[in-house]
Amino acid sequence: MAGILLNHVGKCYKNSREYVVKDLNLEIQDKEFLVLVGPSGCGKTTVLRMIAGLEEITEGEVFIGEQKVNTLEPKDRDIAMVFQNYALYPHLTVFGNIAYPLKQRKIKGVKYSKKEIKKTVEEISILLKVNHLLSRYPKELSGGERQRVALARAMVREPKAFLMDEPLSNLDAQLRSVTRSEILKLHRQVQTTFVYVTHDQTEALTMGNRIAVMNHGVVQQIDTPYEVFYHPANLFVAKFIGSPAMNFFDASVNKNEEKTSIVIEELGVCLEIDSKTPKEEKIIAGIRPENIIVTEAEKNGVKMQVDHSELMGTETILHLIRNDLELRCKVPTEDYRGEKEVNIQFDKEKIHFFSKITEQNLGLCCSGVRIGCLPGVLHS
Repeated sequence: MAGILLNHVGKCYKNSREYVVKDLNLEIQDKEFLVLVGPSGCGKTTVLRMIAGLEEITEGEVFIGEQKVNTLEPKDRDIAMVFQNYALYPHLTVFGNIAYPLKQRKIKGVKYSKKEIKKTVEEISILLKVNHLLSRYPKELSGGERQRVALARAMVREPKAFLMDEPLSNLDAQLRSVTRSEILKLHRQVQTTFVYVTHDQTEALTMGNRIAVMNHGVVQQIDTPYEVFYHPANLFVAKFIGSPAMNFFDASVNKNEEKTSIVIEELGVCLEIDSKTPKEEKIIAGIRPENIIVTEAEKNGVKMQVDHSELMGTETILHLIRNDLELRCKVPTEDYRGEKEVNIQFDKEKIHFFSKITEQNLGLCCSGVRIGCLPGVLHS
């Protein structure tokens, strides 16, 4: 078992001047479950492949445990990689696929006998619930069963770290949920470092001890799922993490001697600020759909037209419009199909403010929301 350290790592392909991974510094603790998440092309899989030794490093250093592995072959790095497409041998049974790494070469200086191989494969197959499939061939397995076999084949070597490249993307929604739980149970049982790549924010939020959000080859934020969701470091993280995505509004900073307020003219809303005053006159305000409240109190609410609604089981997503402005809110399920208008309020403690210039979170605190930008009651 070992941690992984990437020190100023960069990757630039031949015949290209653009770096796909830029000056990456990342420390993954021993036994940690770290998720690399981001849109397609952000560099997350390239990072995983550089750790595995499948991609050459243009600059920087990679350590697995105390050992620098820049020049080590993938087979000598003592890691196991699970791919999106399972990569099972079609001519081998499930037993043969799981046993293959043990039969091919010595593992950590130990040559396994047939009896030891059989015992090891049976133990791993029971752990991953594929022991009843050992005599079958990959073509006879479901997607979820193939994925568990691929995990078992990776586990059988007891590697220092597991590297997983979007292993659930080929599964249907229900099976993804089940397999997510199985991978988390596996991590708790084997107590090994896991590095997991996905573009699915649900996987990232539910699986990782920490999340590293990437875009254009740069880590935008690395923190716990809670911090990334509730305290996004910048505009990109706020847009990418969360479903439905955060609502954003152009806003103006109104300063006077007594207090500072931020005005969202499209909604006719004033946000009272009790923290530092931003230097910029124009900023961006953001609020997540679940932090918008539908209210019956017209005088304390912003009137919006209901364009349409999406029933999501226990929740309903309302698509609201006001002139050219569109926003979404997530509310407890009711039948809004006949509704033409609703009044909404904002949870003042959940409003975010971002710089228009740097796109960084300004860290401002809202103490109250005034409707109509006129003197009146601030709602909580």
